[in-house]
Amino acid sequence: MILLGKKFLTPTTKAVFLSDVLRGFVVFEAFMKHLGVDYGGKRVGISVSDDSGVVAFPLEEVRSSVCVDRLRELISDRGVAVVVFGESVDSDGTDNAIMVRVRAIANALLGEVRVAFEGEQFSTQAAGRLGKGSDAEAATIILQSYLDRKNRGAGCEEEYIVFD
Repeated sequence: MILLGKKFLTPTTKAVFLSDVLRGFVVFEAFMKHLGVDYGGKRVGISVSDDSGVVAFPLEEVRSSVCVDRLRELISDRGVAVVVFGESVDSDGTDNAIMVRVRAIANALLGEVRVAFEGEQFSTQAAGRLGKGSDAEAATIILQSYLDRKNRGAGCEEEYIVFD
């Protein structure tokens, strides 16, 4: 189902108005697949949502050096609409060295998908407590946090970040 409008819509919204189409409003898909990314200096954890964008699952880990190519493959092969990156910041809230690389990757993907960020504080440690602590599990925690917030209707505008 495709939904139209400038307002943030939830997956339960059903109405589509032709007047919205004619006025050039942005097109949203009600049910979208998302990827979650936990970027690290050596490895990158990747998770994927179900087709309805409600539940996140661990997918795989790749070397950081092949991250962009692999994300592009997954975006194409799985019909991904949004990539959610873990937002890594220092204790004072400023971007750290990893986040500089993450923003460069996000910029590279912006023409292909929507990009969002979700705080990744302690996601790796939480993944360790829940299972074997893989980077893919950390990416799942990041993506699930984003999906839960999005599906509650809080902060959906982050899907439309534009970088300078």
